[in-house]
Amino acid sequence: MTTVAAVVALVALVACQPTRLPLWSGVPDGTGAAVLTPDGTDRDTITSTDDGLRAQALPTNAGTNLRLVFWPKGVDRVTDGESCARWSGRTGALTQQGAALRVVRSGTRVRAVTITQNILYGARWNFNVHVWDTAADPPLRKVGDVSLTELFRETGIEGDVEVCARTLGDRAEVKVWRPWQAEPTWGDPHHGGAVALPRAFRFAGQAGWYVGHLGAEEHADFSDLSTWTYDARDASRGATAKVPGPDAVVVRPAA
Repeated sequence: MTTVAAVVALVALVACQPTRLPLWSGVPDGTGAAVLTPDGTDRDTITSTDDGLRAQALPTNAGTNLRLVFWPKGVDRVTDGESCARWSGRTGALTQQGAALRVVRSGTRVRAVTITQNILYGARWNFNVHVWDTAADPPLRKVGDVSLTELFRETGIEGDVEVCARTLGDRAEVKVWRPWQAEPTWGDPHHGGAVALPRAFRFAGQAGWYVGHLGAEEHADFSDLSTWTYDARDASRGATAKVPGPDAVVVRPAA
């Protein structure tokens, strides 16, 4: 492709992007949460910090297979939405951070789309896309992944990353960059990619975040939190909050 053709293609891609509208940002004064996979009687807490949220396992936890999703309370559900955060720190070799979209909790049933950083074999340059329905067996199904080997070869595996993930119609997208880099455009193959979603997972739900596999007292931090919508009707009902505080949400498996 010539330089001129590449520029034209990039301009066309940007021009075709849907309109992104702010839904929520800041530090939530209340957090909703739901368990995707329980692990015995293990519990995690979601606690406000000065610039975001900390997920932390209780010191009494015995396993590492608890997975949960969480979101700011008081924000409407969206179908075509986006979740952003800086994954600003973690302890534990297996700790897994991610984004959660289209989260619906109905009684003991939870459905969601998650985009998570891979932890198997240390291949953290891979970002896995799963759909979840806790009423099914098994409750999760991997529908694809995005491999960012070039980005992580350049910048290394460790350190903070900025991550935005979104659902648009029947696809999920993710883009990842380091804090010192400019935010990339959607569709930049060096920083992200897209995966097709099953038609059955096209519904409105909460936009938020995911954490899994914390061992006792291990934690994962999320800062620069924001959620977005691609529907102007949703944006008009959104909220912005900056209310740090000590309140913790203890996340328990559904009874």
